[in-house]
Amino acid sequence: MKSTLKTASDTAVRAKQTRLLYRQGASGSWGNMAAAALLGGALAWPGRDAVALWVLSPFFVIIAIFSARLFLVRRFHRKAPHDGEIAPWEQRFFLTSVLSGLAWAAAWMVVFPKISSNLRLLPIVLVSGLVAAGIATLGAILRV
Repeated sequence: MKSTLKTASDTAVRAKQTRLLYRQGASGSWGNMAAAALLGGALAWPGRDAVALWVLSPFFVIIAIFSARLFLVRRFHRKAPHDGEIAPWEQRFFLTSVLSGLAWAAAWMVVFPKISSNLRLLPIVLVSGLVAAGIATLGAILRV
């Protein structure tokens, strides 16, 4: 009896945590897309040395991932899943988080060596802000 109550309680807590993720998901997605567009735009700014399109490709991937997350957030709110249906939604959100982290890492590895020293502070500041926001957002589901 006690284990059943604990399981039901755990399910309810996880459901609330996942709902919190999806409540904050849109703002985080827009912020990441804006940061990707800003960094990509700074690299491709007219008058600068020509940047190969493949150098900008991680930013396009980041925008695609967060566009997919916005679609996922919209689907979540339309479906309004019950507590027992939450687990797949948490996994989908976590998957987009992993993919976006990999895309940001790829962007960092591809772009950082190619930018001039006077622009190197911009990605550091932007990514630091994204990390701080990500910790606040994903803290709801990350298990310690």
